[in-house]
Amino acid sequence: MANLNTGYGYGQVELNKVAFRRDGRIEAQCRLADGIEYIENGMILAIDPVNHVVKKPTGDSEEFLALNYSAEHMYDAKDRGLKHFRVEKDSFYPRLGYLAKGDIFTTNAVTCEDIEALAVGQYGHADTSGYIKVNTTAADAIVKVIEITTMPDGAPAVKFIAL
Repeated sequence: MANLNTGYGYGQVELNKVAFRRDGRIEAQCRLADGIEYIENGMILAIDPVNHVVKKPTGDSEEFLALNYSAEHMYDAKDRGLKHFRVEKDSFYPRLGYLAKGDIFTTNAVTCEDIEALAVGQYGHADTSGYIKVNTTAADAIVKVIEITTMPDGAPAVKFIAL
């Protein structure tokens, strides 16, 4: 598998048109689960509401999946930009939004077999890495590719619509 943001820092996300910020379908009171050192923006992660933890997805259809869009913090004035940000374990709680059908967002937290083969119409699945795994399989997809684009800093990215 190849990651789209290789060489461009950590994952970034741009919320183009999402409802969770207006209707409150947000989780911001869960810590990172044991074994996770950090997460990146744009990842699709699993939330365990009983134990108040954020985990990497396992593929269980009963998981509550959400998009990480945590507020960026500037660590160093010399290294500004979204690509230098990640949520580290025990630093602060991440902010995740529950996607609804029709939500649109752009991210480079994408993994696939062949980056050159990324195309509009392909499907995104919650990968165990937290990245969105893109392929041509529609079964169990949570998002669909609607545009191959870039992030504001020029990093390659994919625009998705939630299914």
